[in-house]
Amino acid sequence: MGILEKSLLLKVVFLIGLAFCNPSMMIWSRNPNQEFRGVWMQTIYQGQYKTMDKEEMEDYFVHILDKMSGLGINAIIFQVRPEADAFYNSKYEPWSRHLTGVQGMPPEEEWDPMEFLIAECHKRNMEFHAWINPFRVQADSAIPLSSNHIYYKHPEWFVKYGKGVYFDPGMPQSRNFCAKVVEDIVTRYDVDAIHIDDYFYPYPVKGEEFPDEHSFKLYGEKQGLNENQKDDWRRENINRLIQKLFITIKKKKPWVRFGVSPFGIYRNESKEKRNGGSETSGLQCYDDLYADVLRWDKEMYIDYVVPQLYWRIGHKVADYEVLLYWWNKNIKNAHLYIGQSVVSTPQTGENAMKGFQEMVQKLELADGEKHVKGNCYWSYIDLVDNSNHICPLLTERHQGKALVSSYEHLCEEIPDRVQGLETKIRSGKRYLVWEKNVPNPDKEGSVGRVVKYAVYRFPSGKRVNVKSEGALIAITKKNYYALPTEKAGSKYTYVVVAGNRVNRVSKKLAKTKVVF
Repeated sequence: MGILEKSLLLKVVFLIGLAFCNPSMMIWSRNPNQEFRGVWMQTIYQGQYKTMDKEEMEDYFVHILDKMSGLGINAIIFQVRPEADAFYNSKYEPWSRHLTGVQGMPPEEEWDPMEFLIAECHKRNMEFHAWINPFRVQADSAIPLSSNHIYYKHPEWFVKYGKGVYFDPGMPQSRNFCAKVVEDIVTRYDVDAIHIDDYFYPYPVKGEEFPDEHSFKLYGEKQGLNENQKDDWRRENINRLIQKLFITIKKKKPWVRFGVSPFGIYRNESKEKRNGGSETSGLQCYDDLYADVLRWDKEMYIDYVVPQLYWRIGHKVADYEVLLYWWNKNIKNAHLYIGQSVVSTPQTGENAMKGFQEMVQKLELADGEKHVKGNCYWSYIDLVDNSNHICPLLTERHQGKALVSSYEHLCEEIPDRVQGLETKIRSGKRYLVWEKNVPNPDKEGSVGRVVKYAVYRFPSGKRVNVKSEGALIAITKKNYYALPTEKAGSKYTYVVVAGNRVNRVSKKLAKTKVVF
């Protein structure tokens, strides 16, 4: 390690210590034991998979998940459908070229990456959110599609725009096909959520109009709309997609959540243009991508929203702080998580310290907002690489385990108090044990079914408060917990609560005192 690196590391350690000693510098979330701590795992443009066999890829995934779990991450958002292809054994779409190198070519050994990842995430008590891109087919149309791609069966559903190929959102068949893909995922896989990002209508290509004249003539003009109303028609197409996906998911498994991660600016507002937007001047969700996120929130067709606030604090076009306040003010029903970019700030020399400081400030600002229930980090590669020294920051920030935030609107039922909590000796080792909630066969598909338990620990004399930072020490699906070895005479109060499929937990606490 060189002199510069050592100096930088010392500064990082000093800053962390300063931040945690100075409440005005860093105010952690209101309930650090129940917050969203997500990370995106993108697969598009990731070339490493095509060089791996099954064993190598499994080892790679295990390494990544262990790393994320060690940093306190509790939700993995994995891109399973990057270009209308699949990182799973799809009924409707070919294997992804980003997985095997050639679209449609299956893995050499018969296995299913998504199935493996779901099992490994759940083994670590992490949620798995299946991330799909609804309309993108080819980011680069020069790369051939698989011969069995739906594009060749129904070319009328698709348009070429810029360098890419897309489903035309104006075609009802495009939206129906996307819903069919989602229905297949939710039906056959134990996913915790379906997640879509900021690609609705594609980002504008300079000098090109999106070529949807055919679908507008078929479906827009037949509704009596004229060319001046095309923008509203496009927004309505996306509204219909969101509604359809939400209904599709909830019909199959009402506990599976539906989340959206839009571009960070909804609309720009100025003195001349009062439209409820933010004081920004960049590209807009509503006007450029035709994504009316506030309507989806108002009509409750999304369970969570993760605006991508990747700009710096004080940015002239899009100030992180301005946008954070705007989203906090305007999202009324969905859970609000903040999309954080680890590398949106400088990373070299003295600027690396500025990047670290700014991430501290961004998280502090987010924690201070009433409706923010967590953060999601772009991307997993930057966490693995410790970009901007994010790892020591997250290690200190996530001192204990955390359940994902509780979705009260999806379930009125609150789990009953855990019964029979006591300590027992088994094979010379001490355990906490309790009665397991036996699922009612009639409620197998119930949102309120108990599927996990959370174990809290409090030193003797400390008030029992399940929101205390670091108090949540374990999340388990089993009805026992192996107690750690402690110094003789140590006294603790242990608390166990039951949690259901949408993270609602027992209000009445089961407690027991343990003397080591």
